[in-house]
Amino acid sequence: FHVYDNEKLLGFAATKLEEIGGDLLIGDMDLHETEKYDYAGNAVLQRFELPALTTVWGDIQLSGNAAMQTFGLNGLVTVSGQIVVGEAELSRHSTSGNQILTQMDLSSLETVTGQLYVAGNPRLRAIEIDKATQIGFGITVYASEDLESFSAKKLTGVGGEIWIGGLDHSDSNVADWASNPALHTIDLPLLASVTGRFMLSGLDSLPSLDLPALTDV
Repeated sequence: FHVYDNEKLLGFAATKLEEIGGDLLIGDMDLHETEKYDYAGNAVLQRFELPALTTVWGDIQLSGNAAMQTFGLNGLVTVSGQIVVGEAELSRHSTSGNQILTQMDLSSLETVTGQLYVAGNPRLRAIEIDKATQIGFGITVYASEDLESFSAKKLTGVGGEIWIGGLDHSDSNVADWASNPALHTIDLPLLASVTGRFMLSGLDSLPSLDLPALTDV
């Protein structure tokens, strides 16, 4: 299910669609092979609605939607691949994220088999996945200048690494622009296990972090 390279498309809705058998790709994509997927974004797309969608049997990517302020899949429960919001290959001068995205709604999401990857959304204020219990292949959050909070209140396990902040803490130039300088709240009260590394970097506004259930990294 692909929506891309639409210069005048302002809104899209499929109100009865409950399941997608493959990927849901919205905008400027490069999820798989570059030569196969070379999609331009949606220059003026503001509204994208799939209110009945509960399951995606593949990846979700939202990228290169320059006019989109809100993105909601509030009925989505299960994703068998990864979720990428922003740009998977971000650079300092990139404009292929979602430049004015301020809000995303994944309030019903319970399971992601792949990773949750959020990068290059400079105006995004919060990430809340409070019904999610398992993320199968890691969590990455960076290059989100206005991001203030990350919450996953029921998350118990991550089958990969958690990386929040500058992606290369050894390179100060990268850390400066790729960090989340406004992030002051990380809420993971039930997180017990992280299979990979747990890394925080460039979080200049974070006063403290409590992980009361964490037993294994």
